[in-house]
Amino acid sequence: MNYRELQEFVCEGARACCNDMNAPDEDWPAYAFLLNTKGDMAVVELPPEKSHWVPLLTDMISELGVRKLGLVSSAWVVKFELPDEFEGDLDEFLVSEAERSRSHADRQEVVIASIFDEERVEGWVAAVTRSEDAPPVLGEWDEWGDSSTSSFEGGLVDSIRLALR
Repeated sequence: MNYRELQEFVCEGARACCNDMNAPDEDWPAYAFLLNTKGDMAVVELPPEKSHWVPLLTDMISELGVRKLGLVSSAWVVKFELPDEFEGDLDEFLVSEAERSRSHADRQEVVIASIFDEERVEGWVAAVTRSEDAPPVLGEWDEWGDSSTSSFEGGLVDSIRLALR
C-alpha cells in the first residue's frame, strides 16, 4: 500500500465509524492505522487520554516494524488569518489562538486524518455536523497541508516522525 492509498484507506475508515454511531452526542474514537514493511496492517483504537499516545504509538512502531502510519482524531478548530501587519512572535500568536478555540463561538468540530511515513506527514480534515436527533455526520475531506508547507510539529508529530526513521 503506497502513501496515497493509505491516506484514502484512513479517510474511508474514519467515515465508516460514523455508520456505527447511533446517538447525536457520540464522538469519533481515535484510531491508529499501522502499516509495516511486509504490508501487514494493524488498526488500533487509541485511549481517550492523548497523553498516552506517544509511548503507545512509538512502542508499536518499533515492535511491529511500522513504516507508514495513519492517525484519526477529533478536535475543535477556529479558522483565523494572520494580520498582514503582524510583527509579533508567531508561536505566541498560535498558542493564544489555540487557547481561544476552546471556547470560541465560531469553533468547528473536525476529524483529522494525519498520514505519516519516514519523510513526510500530511493532514486531512473533515467538519463534523451535529443535530439534536441524529448521529453526527462527517463532511468532505479537505487537504490541511503537509510538512513542507504547514507547521506539523509538536510532541506527538515529532515523536511519530522520529520513530518511523
